[in-house]
Amino acid sequence: MLQTFGLLPQQALDLSITHFLNQFAQQSKLWDMLMVKLIDAEVFKGGVAMAVLWWMWFHSREERNQERQFVLPTILMSMVALLVARSLAYVLPFRPRPVLDPGLDFRMPYTMTTQWLMRWSAFPSDHAVLFFALATGIYSALRKLGLLMYLYFILLVCFPRLYLGVHWFTDLVAGAILGIAMAWLGLLPAVHAWINRLLMPLAQTHPGLFYPGLFLLTYQIATLFTDVRSLGHVVLDALRGTL
Repeated sequence: MLQTFGLLPQQALDLSITHFLNQFAQQSKLWDMLMVKLIDAEVFKGGVAMAVLWWMWFHSREERNQERQFVLPTILMSMVALLVARSLAYVLPFRPRPVLDPGLDFRMPYTMTTQWLMRWSAFPSDHAVLFFALATGIYSALRKLGLLMYLYFILLVCFPRLYLGVHWFTDLVAGAILGIAMAWLGLLPAVHAWINRLLMPLAQTHPGLFYPGLFLLTYQIATLFTDVRSLGHVVLDALRGTL
């Protein structure tokens, strides 16, 4: 019997949801493997989000100027949101992930590994921050498509991480709130206009630099800057003398 007496409401909620989902672990090898593959399948997460933003940029000659104005602020503020999330994870007290919590007796889903999680705090979820920021930017331009992207990211980004014990429920909720807030900040008229006024002319004056640069940037966002972060860890370990 799960005991939540004496816990704070958010702790009790986290524990109840994680305990409920974990009872399905190791019930189906195919299901567990699908969840594990989804958390690593960048093409179905960031790849889809970036494809939608590129589509917004190019899809309609008649309407693209109206929709294009949301693309660059969304990309820029999603990066800022991700940076804020990483900074919070470093400065806030370390929160172990459910799958690594020794007191939880978490049942490991089939094929799940945890080595890559050892050094990261669970709170807030940087995935939720990034993808809800992106969905908010898309929603600002195209309401129906934005709602679809919210649902898509809940199902294909957030749920697998919750099921596999990579995050607690409140990690994801806090990340979503932060991502939405940062995106709306970038969509304030003054901020929105300043970003476009600064960056949009480059597409016309220096397209040979603008589009390859934008492609590389969106590629890194799609992978949550995995390559950059890995290099950063090597540099930090070298500076600390732990290599």
